[in-house]
Amino acid sequence: VYDEDGNIISLQTYLLLDGQWLKVCWVDYTYNEMGLRATRTNYNDFHDGWGPQIGGVYYYTYNDNGQLIQRDLDFSGCMYEKSTYSYKDNGQLEAELIMINPFTGVYQNSSLTEYYYDENGYLTETLIYLWDGTSWGLQESFIQEYDEAGNCIVAQKLNAAGNVIIKKVYKYNDTISND
Repeated sequence: VYDEDGNIISLQTYLLLDGQWLKVCWVDYTYNEMGLRATRTNYNDFHDGWGPQIGGVYYYTYNDNGQLIQRDLDFSGCMYEKSTYSYKDNGQLEAELIMINPFTGVYQNSSLTEYYYDENGYLTETLIYLWDGTSWGLQESFIQEYDEAGNCIVAQKLNAAGNVIIKKVYKYNDTISND
């Protein structure tokens, strides 16, 4: 479902149960005055007599440039997760820090994602770290390579030891047709 500005305001999932299509989960979105997502509310209905239940509400905060700088997750009335985003002077996303509040009232580090770019501004490396209670440990990384035209030609996922888990190689057809 879209609003008059073309923004998605609802996504719905149905499941066929006992010959009847039932709406089992859906997501509703709201937008701010800049047209950027302000909230995302998740709903679930297990058709167990309790009716629809809110699965969580995300709140999005942006800077004056329209860049996402914070995302909060309210889960069951508790601000469970807080994500903060930092940017380089040129506007490229530099890092995402996720902290969780495991219903204790105290936020703890959870994950840290760092983004690296080449001289052309293409994302070349993404490093994902997990907090073990005392320090950050590399969990996985993603590496991309590009051709002269800026097309991604290799995308790899590596584990913490640096071993390639998934490798995708892309080939492009550079033939121009005058038809």
